Amino acid sequence: MTPESSAQLKKDSPVEIQGIAVDDGTGIQRVEVSTDGGRTWADAALDRVIDKYSWRRWRINWRPTEVRRYSLQCRATNTAGETQTTHKWNHGGYCRNVIQTIDMEVVA
Repeated sequence: MTPESSAQLKKDSPVEIQGIAVDDGTGIQRVEVSTDGGRTWADAALDRVIDKYSWRRWRINWRPTEVRRYSLQCRATNTAGETQTTHKWNHGGYCRNVIQTIDMEVVA
């Protein structure tokens, strides 16, 4: 997900949050983005499907309105209705399937 967590965003300046979603070939139906740590979610725009097993790019525009630290999150839902969760034990690191979170600093 971009922007990177090290980026300093400007208050009231538009920024495009974007990333890619992948699944097991079922297909990505929806990607949602939260700018308030998961309290509320907004649908991101999805690029076209390239192939059954390909990633799918998503993007959403956002304008931070306060000087503070924000917790940005994204979650994907596949066409079977399975949505990423906040955590899942994954010993080997394979098939990582959790909500991605990055913290962003917004400055004046």
